[in-house]
Parts: sequence; structure tokens; C-alpha cells
Amino acid sequence: MIVYDNTIWAKRGVLFRWNGSVIPNALLVAVPSALLSVIIMFFYSDADDEASFRNSVGADTLKSSQLWAALTAAIAFLVGFRTHKAYQRFWDGTTLLNQMWGEWFDAASCLFAFSHLARHAHPAEVKDFRHTLVRLMSLCHGSALEEISLSDNDPQGYPCLDIGGLDLLTLKWLRDCKFNQEL
Repeated sequence: MIVYDNTIWAKRGVLFRWNGSVIPNALLVAVPSALLSVIIMFFYSDADDEASFRNSVGADTLKSSQLWAALTAAIAFLVGFRTHKAYQRFWDGTTLLNQMWGEWFDAASCLFAFSHLARHAHPAEVKDFRHTLVRLMSLCHGSALEEISLSDNDPQGYPCLDIGGLDLLTLKWLRDCKFNQEL
């Protein structure tokens, strides 16, 4: 996973970042190709005269506008490819976040269903269990989003349902878990 730094110095160096970049892999292909073309040009430069050299390489057949068009097409393709990959990563992340939310919802729904039979025998306990369950699931989802976003220092955090409805012992345990590095 790429850990992004949002400081001002990191934003300035975003073009020259090697971690997670395609530049090292592109250099593996580009450098040998460039060296091969330099070697070929070196051997053709031993030709007798300049005209035979230009004809043998084909320098007279290309115009500067054609070279600029080829360069522009290559850059447009690369920018389009990179934008497509970024868009794909965005939707993959969004899909996984919605899937995570669905899994939390399924777990809470199953626990609600399991407590259905006890609802008539112990209505107060079942009501308390369900309210606590919804609050804890909301807290689990908010905690997971906070962990994914790597925003531990945000004073607001992510919205959760009424966390004050939990008992004091549970709130102390949750606070201790948040600041315990071993957990």
C-alpha cells in the first residue's frame, strides 16, 4: 500500500516520487532502447558523406510536424492510461468501502434476527442489546473508515451513532484500546 504524505513538501515532489510510480519500469524499457538507437546512429555516422547518412537513416522523410504529432500522441496515450488507472482505483476503493458497509449491516441484521425469539421473554434486555449493537456497529464502521483514511489526528473523526448510550466501562475500554499500541 502506498502511504501518501499531505505535507507541502510532499505535494511539491509528487512528480518525482519513485514509490508506486511507473517510471522505474518504464526506464527498464526506455534506457536499453535509447542505448540501442545511439549505437546504431554511431555506426551509421561513419558513412562517407552526410547525404548518404541522411538517406540511409530516413531523416529526410520525417518533418518536424510529424515528430511533434507522434510525441503528442504518445503523451496523450500515457496521460489517458494513467487517468484510467486512477479512475479504476477510485472505483475499486469505493466498491470495497460499500462492501465493507454491507458486511457490517449483514452482521447486525443476523444478530437482530437471533435476538428475535427472546424479545417476548426479555423485552428490556433485548432492547438494550439491540441499541448497544447498533452503536457498536456504527463505531466499528467509523473506526474502520478512520483506519483506512489514516487520519488519526482528526479531532472530529467519522460520525457515529450516539456513543453516549454506551456504558462507562465500555467507553473506558474503547479509549484504552485506541491508545494501546499492542492492539
